[in-house]
Amino acid sequence: MNGSRYGIRTTMLVLCILAALTLPASAGTGDDSDSSSPEVGIEWVCDYTYPYADLPNSDDSAVGFYNRIGNAGWTKKFNKGDSNAKAAHFEQSGSDTTYIDGVDIAFYQGHGSAGKLDVSAYTEKVYANEAEWGDYDLEWIGLHACNTLSNNDFSESLQGAHLICGFSTTAYNYAGDGENWAGYLIDDGANDDAYTVKNAWFYGIDINQPAGVTLKVFGETSTCGNDKIWGQGTVISDPAVDDQFTTWTYNC
Repeated sequence: MNGSRYGIRTTMLVLCILAALTLPASAGTGDDSDSSSPEVGIEWVCDYTYPYADLPNSDDSAVGFYNRIGNAGWTKKFNKGDSNAKAAHFEQSGSDTTYIDGVDIAFYQGHGSAGKLDVSAYTEKVYANEAEWGDYDLEWIGLHACNTLSNNDFSESLQGAHLICGFSTTAYNYAGDGENWAGYLIDDGANDDAYTVKNAWFYGIDINQPAGVTLKVFGETSTCGNDKIWGQGTVISDPAVDDQFTTWTYNC
């Protein structure tokens, strides 16, 4: 009799483990005050060392985004620029829960390439497989850097985050891009509307970027494309994390 019970218990344990392994992962719950006290953070780099060219407008663009979102009632959590911008702020193995994954919306402006952010010329690199965004708090991030979404690597960084917005081509370093994105995210009153995060990225960045630039957005699900930011409209429940994602592109 004891042997039979042991066998049943063992079988049930194995089945439970297998079931747990097949369930989709859930998004993070590090901050449950998103709608009542949303937070914004930015990282930017103007000053690079050789062989990277300086990007003198990164600060103005990022700070413009930061202030516009902050003026809409969001908590301005961090503003890290130049040598204070760190790869670890973006990385799951670093301090992302304090920085990029510790806010609801984030913005980066600096150098980048396919599946990578170049926070400095040599030592501060963020590879897509080191970023797991949304398992703590993040819903949306804008990556204003060349070619970062030209392949699908950053789609794997959707670990509860709803959308990753970026470029699949060269990104030109304009000072007004960040504030323009924020402007489309927010309803400022009469004769104005809040746009979805995705469309705000497309329309806001298109204002300055020349023809030939392609913008891209990765979403955990197609429904994530309907998100507006907190306080401006509907935000979907955090999606289950799986190996599926949706892509949208926009030609400037």
